[in-house]
Amino acid sequence: MRSPRDEAELVRAAAAGEAAAGAALWDEYGPRTFAFSHRVLGEAGPAADAAQDAFLIAHAELPRLQRTGEGFGIASLRAARQTSFEVLGRRPAARPRGRLSAAAGRLRPQQRAALALSGLEGLSYAELAAVLGIAVESVPALLARARLRLHDALHGTALAAAAVRSPDCE
Repeated sequence: MRSPRDEAELVRAAAAGEAAAGAALWDEYGPRTFAFSHRVLGEAGPAADAAQDAFLIAHAELPRLQRTGEGFGIASLRAARQTSFEVLGRRPAARPRGRLSAAAGRLRPQQRAALALSGLEGLSYAELAAVLGIAVESVPALLARARLRLHDALHGTALAAAAVRSPDCE
């Protein structure tokens, strides 16, 4: 994993138009972006398209990232959430292969994204909030509700129905 200083140097160089720096950012964050999109979408082809689009969006934000100091990794995951949700909105539901994939496929996209980011990426609540576009205080409730819904889908229970609702969890 790159140190924040290395990332800041890559962002600066990529913003200045250095192709090697842009390629290095892709090498570092492309696999993470694809893995996240794949978890949300459940299929490799659409996930690759979403990840590529996300990288282009994050790359276009390089000047802002340079000013604000926000990490490219967070920006690429936020863009992947956006592009993956757009793909979900345009396509008919796919048939997941396994039981867990099928259960995860029944979650709301925001819940699926939260579980993927917390489990796959191990992001902090602040980073999750930044990627998902919600308040930091809403992250624990979103994750708890997503886990309950996943449990319900796997075990045929109705625990999520008894949980307290909030707009960020829905």
